Amino acid sequence: MQEQVRVLYETYLKDYWLEVRQAHIDGRDHDTDFLESYVLENPMDTPQTVHAAYEYYHHHIEARDIGVVRVYRMPTEHGETYAVYTTTDGDDGWLELYDAAGERLAGGRVYIELVAWGELDELRAQVTTGEFPAALADRHERTLWADVQAAAISNDEDDDDDKETPEQIEARFLAMVEQFLDLEGWIYTRDQEEPVIRFPYNGTNGRWNCYVRARGVAAQLSFYSLCPVYTPEERRPAMAEFLSRANFGLIIGNFELDFRDGEIRYKTSIDLEGVPTDQAWAPLFMRNFIYPNVRMMDRYLPGIMRIIASDAAPKDIIDDIEG
Repeated sequence: MQEQVRVLYETYLKDYWLEVRQAHIDGRDHDTDFLESYVLENPMDTPQTVHAAYEYYHHHIEARDIGVVRVYRMPTEHGETYAVYTTTDGDDGWLELYDAAGERLAGGRVYIELVAWGELDELRAQVTTGEFPAALADRHERTLWADVQAAAISNDEDDDDDKETPEQIEARFLAMVEQFLDLEGWIYTRDQEEPVIRFPYNGTNGRWNCYVRARGVAAQLSFYSLCPVYTPEERRPAMAEFLSRANFGLIIGNFELDFRDGEIRYKTSIDLEGVPTDQAWAPLFMRNFIYPNVRMMDRYLPGIMRIIASDAAPKDIIDDIEG
């Protein structure tokens, strides 16, 4: 069964990336996620081993905002299977497969559609080192995207000397954020290991922590307000409804709820590719990026507290807030 399931998921990956590649060649969007109809909304609703695998990758990848972890429940001719599929902001990732009882069937290091199966300890060690196994040493030449990548490299060769590195882009973005925070007189700290700036915010209805993360590869800035309280497990369904109602109609940003631990945050993101950040208007640009975020957290924080502390209907609380 192990071999058959490995081959099955290899086929799923290859077929998915063939579709994405063709869409890229055709110049059209590809809006379908990998096996999206089989994604579990609540990864806790799985065998303990599957949930533990999700927790591991969530802690090392998703919680650091460098990738995404998804858990799938997939029926096959060999019985029901679970897959924990992790993708980073780059092209690599990890894939662990389990049977219906939670017995581990396989685990592999992934590069686009390529999978190198290996031992669990070695596989997870590569989460922290970022290394690839020897079986993927020639991944750039073997992938379906080799010709696309080669063309991109060829087109950019003349500009390589002037092109910013992701680290330089992140430093430039964060300097713009710091300029705004200095003008506002806010106290902040710059993370020494990650492209992140952290600071507290005092609203009318509470105090909470915030952080800005720069992503050089994607040329993006994301800003998060972290709700000062976590949602108890028994109130998470009600909180999900409350936040969905709050999100409807919002133009800038949205609330997020982590069903794993009950964390709530408000997120605003912006794509800065090709945007100069050393202009006189940059502080105003940051003002319009940051203030709508903290205002939304401040506006809905009393409702969040009511959801946690009472059995009031989410709709009634939203009506009280929005009028």
